[in-house]
Amino acid sequence: MQKLPVNPDLGLLLIRIMVGIVGLYHGGQKLFGLFEGPGLQGTAKMFGDMHIPQPMAAAIMAGGSEFFGGLLVALGLFSRIGGLFFAATMLTAVFLVHWPKFSGQGGMEYPLTLAVCLIAIVVGGPGKYSITRAV
Repeated sequence: MQKLPVNPDLGLLLIRIMVGIVGLYHGGQKLFGLFEGPGLQGTAKMFGDMHIPQPMAAAIMAGGSEFFGGLLVALGLFSRIGGLFFAATMLTAVFLVHWPKFSGQGGMEYPLTLAVCLIAIVVGGPGKYSITRAV
């Protein structure tokens, strides 16, 4: 039986690209109203309805860390920094919005999974298929 080739850097690249796309998508919804998202005003209103302090600033920070953090992670350009901000936003969502429900509608499993993947990238680095490693 033939063994599959082992390439952890390719695995990291696939994870980085997918998690980065998720950040671009959700951050784009929050910041720019892309993909039928609420945009900044709608996100700030939603945050205000959840009693999050300084909802407009929170909307800018959350959307920015998801969008730009996702971009950096996907490209492998300063992915540890982008991943750190993106992970912090996901952990904030876990504890402020989704806690204590783990699964189902409103559960924390999705933002928690993203946070753990991002923390793994922060700790382990982006792998050799990244812009940072190429320069």
